[in-house]
Amino acid sequence: MNDTEFFEFCLDAYKHERDEADRLYTKMPIGITANMIIGGAIVYLLTGDYVGYLFTRIDAFAYYTAATITAALTAASIICLALSIVPRQYKHIGLPHMWAEWRKVAEAKMRATSDAYTDAQLQEYISEHTRAQLMNQLCQAAFENRQVSERRSSLFFRAICLTLVSLIPLLIQGIFLIILWFQFHSVLTP
Repeated sequence: MNDTEFFEFCLDAYKHERDEADRLYTKMPIGITANMIIGGAIVYLLTGDYVGYLFTRIDAFAYYTAATITAALTAASIICLALSIVPRQYKHIGLPHMWAEWRKVAEAKMRATSDAYTDAQLQEYISEHTRAQLMNQLCQAAFENRQVSERRSSLFFRAICLTLVSLIPLLIQGIFLIILWFQFHSVLTP
């Protein structure tokens, strides 16, 4: 791999990490919508009719316990989603005017330290030195941005897992609501 290929590799890695951040933002509505649906289902299924039986009937206890677990899992999922959405500091390679200024300073230093270079040699040296600095910045930025993206992706994945797991106690809550409703509202009860 020559210098040009390595530079292209570093630039592609840098761009890839920037694109990963954008792709993660496009996935966020899935998690937000799922949590809103589950939150709505918790509220819809939650009734205070059986609170008096909370510690005297196992089915009432299981119903309210399942509702509490679902709410806790949904809250944890929302926290993970919020943490993955919060803007993170991605490393940038600098704006073009900053690089132009850097080149001017480097050229001035080279002119001040050595008269042995011709203008063409000096420009060649500055170009190579700029390319090396830019490559170093690109590699470092791609590495640091990858770490940030991995942390954000991990939090998003955790949020989705928590959302999916919260469906289990939500289903249990619904089953126990049906059981309680039939026991208290059955037409067969004398």
